[in-house]
Amino acid sequence: MILISIPINFTLPLRVKREDWTINEKNLHEIIAIIKSVGEEKNIGVINLHTVFEDELGDDWDTLYNDGVHPNSEGAKIMATRVAAAIVDGILGSDKVTHAHRHKR
Repeated sequence: MILISIPINFTLPLRVKREDWTINEKNLHEIIAIIKSVGEEKNIGVINLHTVFEDELGDDWDTLYNDGVHPNSEGAKIMATRVAAAIVDGILGSDKVTHAHRHKR
């Protein structure tokens, strides 16, 4: 039997288009700072999903949401691809995975 150790990672929350909800960019930046700080302190990888849609679509990033906060199915696929790449990169230590944005360990 082969055992594979899968690293634990945090993910940064997605950007949001809505500003009239309590889930907004101002509040997310406070949360992101906490996630990064805890990741650094505990040596836990941080996968950047905050800008994943911009990385894929540039200025059209907001087309990947149903309501300005929750991603549609296309957005979910992009998120899953980014997370899977980060996990593979963490397991294999590959520098060939270009979408895994993690803190240096």
